[in-house]
Amino acid sequence: MSRYFFYFFSLSSSFLYGDFFSFQTIDRAITAYNRGAFQESVQLFKGLEGKGGSVFYNEGNAYYKLGMYDRALACYSQASGVNEAILFYNMGNSYFKKKEFDEAIKFYKKSLRLKRDDDTQKNLELAIKKEENSKNKIKKSNYKEKREAINRITKENVPTIIYKMSNHIEDNSDQNPW
Repeated sequence: MSRYFFYFFSLSSSFLYGDFFSFQTIDRAITAYNRGAFQESVQLFKGLEGKGGSVFYNEGNAYYKLGMYDRALACYSQASGVNEAILFYNMGNSYFKKKEFDEAIKFYKKSLRLKRDDDTQKNLELAIKKEENSKNKIKKSNYKEKREAINRITKENVPTIIYKMSNHIEDNSDQNPW
């Protein structure tokens, strides 16, 4: 799943973001990311004004590494002009981590429509299995809850039902109690 999270645009594209200080900040943020200082990387990316799509993309990657998947998705949604196949793959991974398998499936499929890739295909298959398992668990838990409710109602009311039936039989022995 992490194959594409190390994907960064070349630093030469960073000149599109403005002055030399922005370039230096982007360079420091990418360096922090590469050494595993994801929080520092996020702070540096957040401090940039007039961010471009690749800055949002890279900021999203740092948030992903911090386990902050909602923030990663928010950044990814603003990442324009980046490789969409990889962007959708990363979004799928973020949804997968959030256990929102239906959304993960949607983004893996979007990625695969743009570019066939073994990792994306494997993640799609895994997300489909996880989604099916979660649906089966819901079905089983609903069945179990219903069965328990019926048992509870029946157990609570059995003496009352027996009492009413016995009284009805005594009073109307020639009629069906139901």
